[in-house]
Amino acid sequence: MNIRPATPEDYDPLVDLWFASVRATHAFLTEDDIQELLPVVRDVALPALELWVLCSDDGAPIGFMGLADSSVEALFLAPAWFRRGGGKLLLDHARRLKRTPLRVDVNEQNPEAVAFYRANGFEVVGRSEVDGAGRPFPLLHMKEGEKVSELVEAAPVYRANGWREDDRASRFFIAYAAAMLRQAGPDLVREPQKVYGAAPAA
Repeated sequence: MNIRPATPEDYDPLVDLWFASVRATHAFLTEDDIQELLPVVRDVALPALELWVLCSDDGAPIGFMGLADSSVEALFLAPAWFRRGGGKLLLDHARRLKRTPLRVDVNEQNPEAVAFYRANGFEVVGRSEVDGAGRPFPLLHMKEGEKVSELVEAAPVYRANGWREDDRASRFFIAYAAAMLRQAGPDLVREPQKVYGAAPAA
C-alpha cells in the first residue's frame, strides 16, 4: 500500500468509495440520510480538505483521508480493505505531516470507529449531542496524546533496531508502547531495546 495526494480526478472514485464504506459501517444512517450527505461530501468536503489517497500496490484507490490542519475530518476505507492496516498507515502519514497531536470527531453510534481511534492512541475529550449539521447523531471529540506523535517520529529508530511493522510481535509492541511511554520516558524513544530488549527474531 502507498499514499499519494488526491487530484480532482479522484473525486468521483472517492465518492464511490465513501458511499460503500458508509453503507458498511454507519448502520445508524438510513439510505435517505446517506443520499442527503452525498452531495455535501462530493461538492463541499472533498474539494475543501487536504486529501490523501491510499492505494493498493497496483495503484487502485482503496481508502482516503481528509485533513483540516491537525483534524482528521474524513478517513474511509473500501470494505474489502477493512482491518488490513490501511487506516493506521493514513494516521501515521497525518502525524508525520502535522507533527502535532491529531484530533477527530467520531460518531458515537459507530463503536468500531471509536475502538479504532482508541487503539491508535486517541482519547475522548468531549461529546456533542448532535453532529455538525444539528442532526441527532452524537459525536465524540477525540484527541491523541502527546506521546503518540513522539512514537511515530521514532519509527526510524525502531526499524534500525530490528522492529518491523509486518511482524506481529512488533505491531503488538508499537500498540502497547504508546501507553508505556508515560512510564519509560525518553529512553524508550531513543533506545527501545534498552527497555524492551532486542526486537523479535525473524
